[in-house]
Amino acid sequence: MWLAVVAALTAVVLGETSVRALEREATPVPHAAAPRVLVTTTGNDSEARKTVPITRRARARKWVVMSMGPHELPGLKTGDRLELTAELQVTDDCRHPAPRCAGRPYRFSPRIGSRLVLASSRGTTGGRHAIALSARKRIRCRQKVPNRQHHCVLVFTGASMRVRNPDALPCGPSTCHVNFVVDAHSGRARHGDKLIIGANKPNGFILQDKGRINAIRLRPGSQRRARKLETTERRHTRIPLDQTPTVVLSRRLNGLKRDTQLAVLARMRTDVSKLPYSARVTTHLIVGRTRHSTETSRWVAHLASPHGEIAEANGSNCTRAQTPCPYTKVGVLRMLRDARNRAGRPIPLFVNLYVVSNPKRTMPRPGDRLKVLPHARMRVARYKPSLRG
Repeated sequence: MWLAVVAALTAVVLGETSVRALEREATPVPHAAAPRVLVTTTGNDSEARKTVPITRRARARKWVVMSMGPHELPGLKTGDRLELTAELQVTDDCRHPAPRCAGRPYRFSPRIGSRLVLASSRGTTGGRHAIALSARKRIRCRQKVPNRQHHCVLVFTGASMRVRNPDALPCGPSTCHVNFVVDAHSGRARHGDKLIIGANKPNGFILQDKGRINAIRLRPGSQRRARKLETTERRHTRIPLDQTPTVVLSRRLNGLKRDTQLAVLARMRTDVSKLPYSARVTTHLIVGRTRHSTETSRWVAHLASPHGEIAEANGSNCTRAQTPCPYTKVGVLRMLRDARNRAGRPIPLFVNLYVVSNPKRTMPRPGDRLKVLPHARMRVARYKPSLRG
């Protein structure tokens, strides 16, 4: 009888254990939220100032020259990763009095510092209401002839931030600004010396639309990196010096659909060591219909935002003192519609880096060309339409 009681109790215990196991299997386990990626840019006409005063002391004054506000910057949550790129052209002012001068003429080469910060307001440059998203970059924009750069491009390629505690941010997670901060100085500077944000025309007009801030928010930040498509094939290795737009790098993209998002990084170097003069070099990054396209058609602009332009046209002079001259382009783009022709069939599009060049203050000799050096490279990160959000 004692054995029978033990057997009965054992059956009960085993039964309860089995029931608990079944209950655990039947209880739904919450799924992790699907990964999301949101790409955005300040787009055209991003500059907030036309000039920046040049001070005598480094970092005596800092200025926000571009800002990505809450209406453009994706909201942030714990676990997000924010990746940023940016580029901006600046220009030394006149060397001699002329109608094109923005301020007092000068002949020194200003030292320029720049940084990206996450801030509480559009005008915040630092302090307790901002945190640095990048190291401070420093360049010297050459003003002395015959190796005058005149124009210089400030580029950020790898600024990023992980959101671990939104309460520790200097702003509300949905009210933040990413600010592009610039300072300029020289020990020879005087009151009225200015650095131009953009470029100055002969009549004194300051031409802008030469820079952008781009953001990619990944949620969660630990998700797998996007597939990268790459090319190192130079379509042309010699650039005519008659301002003919010429494609240097091109990457074919098949099957682009609505809400596909792209982030592009391109690098190239030019060489003027065989030329008796400096060359102006302007670079542009677009989506085109063919690998030879150097402009976005109205149809392509209808397919992709912002208007088929991945980055703005900007550049600097390549001089014999600095050759080989490096150029870097960064930008983002989102497909607004599937890439299809008027018959409804899928078609490829092409990410093209093209160059426009001409001699400075002289005419080209017959046969003169701007050389594009090996190891040019373009990488395109492609995010699937299902990730957008």
